[in-house]
Amino acid sequence: MRTVALLVCVLVLLVAPCLWAQEDDPNAGLPQGQGRDAVIANCTACHNAALILQNRMSRSAWDALITWMQEEQGLWELEPEVRNSILDYLAKHQGPGAPSGQGDAALHPNPMYEYQYPPNPL
Repeated sequence: MRTVALLVCVLVLLVAPCLWAQEDDPNAGLPQGQGRDAVIANCTACHNAALILQNRMSRSAWDALITWMQEEQGLWELEPEVRNSILDYLAKHQGPGAPSGQGDAALHPNPMYEYQYPPNPL
């Protein structure tokens, strides 16, 4: 019996650090592609990637949303090339006709809601 208990303790001590070292990637689900780094640097500084992934909008709608965030939410001014990079990425990966991905599962089934925001993890 002591041998079993000792073996369990040793296994816990060996496995626990590996489990503790694993952290959730706040950018999980954002597809790889040109502009992803700009999205991570400028968009996920204020909210997580889940908020991006649950929305599908045209380039012009994403552009209007960025303008709203700058005017109403304190988003900093973006260099034109950075803004274009972000818009290109969002239009390609989170546009209305973008391939289905992880974000589709999070869409609210009721069309009455334009956005569904997950709880702030902070």
